Amino acid sequence: MRKPNKYLNIKTKIDGITFDSKKEAKRYQDLKFMLRARKISNLITQPKFKFEINGKPLKTKDKGARQVTYTADFQYDMEGITIVEDVKSPATAKLSTFRIKKALFETIFDKELTLV
Repeated sequence: MRKPNKYLNIKTKIDGITFDSKKEAKRYQDLKFMLRARKISNLITQPKFKFEINGKPLKTKDKGARQVTYTADFQYDMEGITIVEDVKSPATAKLSTFRIKKALFETIFDKELTLV
């Protein structure tokens, strides 16, 4: 028997893309509608951002020394502005680990991370 997801999310697949929750999948459908209506452009699902400071990759201190990255849920352009979104439940958005990632993202990329 499978162990339930930590946050009780149900993975949902649309257009061959697996989303971590029904809420995230619904947001994708909304964004697709906005794309067809030409309210947004350049929709990217699960864009990955590499954290760098002064041009140097931010790396973990473990043996593998992997580069620290952040994967958002969506990125798109609206009215000439690039928007990066993350779909979170209110409980998940309050977690200190996510708040740290959000602060790092906003500081390093000088861009607001929009929570949906």
